[in-house]
Order: sequence, then C-alpha cells, then structure tokens
Amino acid sequence: MKPINNIISRTLLILLLGILLPVKALGQCANITVTTTKEDSQCSNTGKITVTVSGQDITDGKYFGLQYRVYRPGTDPEVWVDDNSFHNLAAGTYKVDVRGKCQEQGNTYVEVENAAPAVTITQIAWDPVNIKVEKTRSAFECIDPNGGGQVRFSMATGGTGPYKLKIISKPTTYTGPTEKTFATAASINNTTWDNLTEGTYVFELSESSICHSTATATVTVSSLAIQLPNLFQYAYPARYNNMVATDDQAHKAIAVSRASLSGDYTYYLSNLNGKVDYTY
Repeated sequence: MKPINNIISRTLLILLLGILLPVKALGQCANITVTTTKEDSQCSNTGKITVTVSGQDITDGKYFGLQYRVYRPGTDPEVWVDDNSFHNLAAGTYKVDVRGKCQEQGNTYVEVENAAPAVTITQIAWDPVNIKVEKTRSAFECIDPNGGGQVRFSMATGGTGPYKLKIISKPTTYTGPTEKTFATAASINNTTWDNLTEGTYVFELSESSICHSTATATVTVSSLAIQLPNLFQYAYPARYNNMVATDDQAHKAIAVSRASLSGDYTYYLSNLNGKVDYTY
C-alpha cells in the first residue's frame, strides 16, 4: 500500500498542472464546431482568414473567453489573440488553433483538438499600374505667360478605375492644376498636360482596387532657347524670313530668328510698344 502522503502529493501536482497548462478538449467542452472562411491575396500580402466557433457549449456559456492563432506549419506559433480575423496574409498554407476557458475544467484554458483543417491562401494574379510620360513641347515663357510647356502620357496600364493622376513634385513657378481623374487607363493614353513652366515634374498615377498600386514618372521641361538679333528698322512692306509687317508705319521691332523656333507654337513679333505685328 502506497503511503498516503505520496498519493496526496501526486494529486496536488496533477491539479496544479491542470491549472497552469492548457489541456486538449476531449470529453468536457467538446461540443464545439470551428469553421473558417478565407479571402485570397489579391495583391501583395492581402489574404484574410476568419475563424468562427459555435456549438452548444458556446451557447450554454460553458466554453468562453475564446482566443485564436493562425500560423504556417513548421514555424513557431503566433501568440494567442482575442481577434478571430487575421489580415495581411501572404499566399501559403496556415494552421488554425482555438482555445477557450472551460467551465467544467475550472475555467482553465482548453485548446480545441484539431480545431480546423489547414487553410490555403492563394495569390490572385494582378496587374499594378504603370505609366510613361514624355516631353512634347518646351516652355516658352517669354511669349506664353502660362509657361507653354507640354508633356504627353504615352502609356498607362494596369489597375482598376477610376484613376487619379497627380503632380507630386513640381517647380515653384508652376501654379496650374495638380490633379486629374480618369475613368479608364485607356483614357489616359496620349492625353497631355499643358501650360507647364520650365523644370522637373513628378507625376503619380493611382488606381482604385484593393491593391491601391501607384506608379510615378518623371519628366523635365526645358526652356526653348531663343536668339534675338539686334533691333532693326523696317518699313512696310518690309519682310524678315517670310514674315510680313502689317503696320505701314516704320518702327523698330524685335525679330526672332526663324531657325530657333520649333514645336507647336504660334509665334509673335512685337514692336517696342507691345503691339503684335507678326503672326505665323
């Protein structure tokens, strides 16, 4: 016959371990069902797993204080959390654990045995936005007070509309609009942004899907170099590089060398009083 003291000691040890360590739900607090729902990853690490626990023991309040953890098999389990929804998951397979306080176990934590099958998050193919921009016309601020520069967006792809195209960096001399909205990527292609002053611009294109992808493009608008010859006298019908005076009174004018002009401009020559005399 074993000494009574040894029996008491072993009994106390077992009770103590039952308090300190979670035990698997076997007979008690076993009337529990664990289900999971998932959302696959649509972009980079956007998968989601939601865990739901139901059953008579939940309804009767015998199993309460639920906690969850979701982790990849072969890795260290995450800490237990009260939130049953896990976000920002990368593609892969995940194990789901559930535990709760069992009234019949002295309100100690009892982990659900094989709570739910492993959940696999798959990666959905997606196409992030992309954009290209090129300068199509230099700034000509001495003639056009708005700057006159122009860029064209030669390619816009990917993402989901509507799209926002914004200037996120610009020279201080540019005071025009900084944001435009487009319904589709195709509607951006070959559109222009006008009246730009000299300097470097950074454009950002963003889309509206859950991925919220963005793309940037940088372009520098240079200033058109103009050669100004000396002042000269002319009298109607004086001609300079095929430009004809429209005023029959002789006066001085600033002539712009035709060889220095380029791009989609209408150029003007003005007399010293600011009157426009030439247009071509």
